[in-house]
Amino acid sequence: MTAGIAAFARAWASALDIADYVPALPSTRNSMVTALAERVAAALAAERFDPRTGHRIGADLVASGYASPEALGRTITVMYSRLASDLGLAGSRAAGVSALTEAVVAGFVAAVHDRALDAQEAVRIAAMSAQARAERTPLRTRRRSNERA
Repeated sequence: MTAGIAAFARAWASALDIADYVPALPSTRNSMVTALAERVAAALAAERFDPRTGHRIGADLVASGYASPEALGRTITVMYSRLASDLGLAGSRAAGVSALTEAVVAGFVAAVHDRALDAQEAVRIAAMSAQARAERTPLRTRRRSNERA
């Protein structure tokens, strides 16, 4: 890992820690963000830009626990303000920061959306289960009453 990637990773990790709480040791959080920063750098260094890479980085950011709007906002800020200079990018490589940031944002938002849908589905299933249990309970009570009579 280059000094530029390390500097970017530290700035990103610091920004994320201010924005969102992730229940992990600081060393674990820093390792997660450093791995993401290395993938960001690799995406910018690639011969051809693949938006799926940025999309996966955004989704993995959410999977790591950084899923708040503030975490996304700080990610965008750090990417725009630090990424090109920390990595020493110029010209078309520096211009790639915008495309990569857009892809990261799209992946982040998609992952948060999927997470919300999964939560809605879990609530729906729990409600249906509770309703089914509630409907069975009076039936059992009536059967017991009839057996006693």
